[in-house]
Amino acid sequence: MKRNIIFSLILYLLLAICGLSSACAAVPRLINYQGRITDKSGTPLNGASFTLVFGIYDAKASGNLFWQGTYSNVTITKGVFNILLGDVNDPGYNFETLAFDKPYWLQIKVGSDVMAPRQQIFSSGYAIRAERAEQANNADTISNVGVNTAPTPNKLLPLDGNGKLPSAQGLLGNNIVVLTGTISNGGTIPLPTGYTQNQCKWMACLGRIAWNDDQHATEFDIGVSVDANRVVTVHDYRHGTEHGQSYATYIIIGIK
Repeated sequence: MKRNIIFSLILYLLLAICGLSSACAAVPRLINYQGRITDKSGTPLNGASFTLVFGIYDAKASGNLFWQGTYSNVTITKGVFNILLGDVNDPGYNFETLAFDKPYWLQIKVGSDVMAPRQQIFSSGYAIRAERAEQANNADTISNVGVNTAPTPNKLLPLDGNGKLPSAQGLLGNNIVVLTGTISNGGTIPLPTGYTQNQCKWMACLGRIAWNDDQHATEFDIGVSVDANRVVTVHDYRHGTEHGQSYATYIIIGIK
């Protein structure tokens, strides 16, 4: 007698995808599948000797059969059963060859009765495709964006061995140099070796100011200036004097 098969499909994934590490095990290519079956009167089936045949197609009707597995002696309790898709492979089929890169539909047969219509497999199954992340450390592209260890337009730049962006020196090779130091009042910020003034930018801030008396200026009364020739002047704006024993800190960047 032909059964009226009612499936309350619960397709969910129990794929334990491990972290990206050298110790990571292979992604388990199994899908936990649970269903509920009743006869045509609505009575849940019970027993431990049911044969269920599962097939995965690329169309809701007809189409190509990509995988099939026959599960014997399946236990159904109050209409509910549970199996692992891919745990059984019929001759000529291998669940692991499914790429999950296109829409798939699941067909289920109980005995001689075929469930209709087929049920589409949604995103859970497609998470198997995340297995590709295990090879991400060898990927040449990410979302079609190439990777290059040297700065290149429209290319990704990998982090260094410390998980940080490469330093400016590393990015531009010998084309950039950064110098820092202290300079006395009236002194000239030095140029990096091999760089002209036009290839550099600089700035300075107060390092120390020497007072000639017991007067103390507020922070608004002192300052540092650097002229176009990199000469540093430490100012006491309140007294209108400049202090020869004072100094400033500086930074100068040269780029070719």
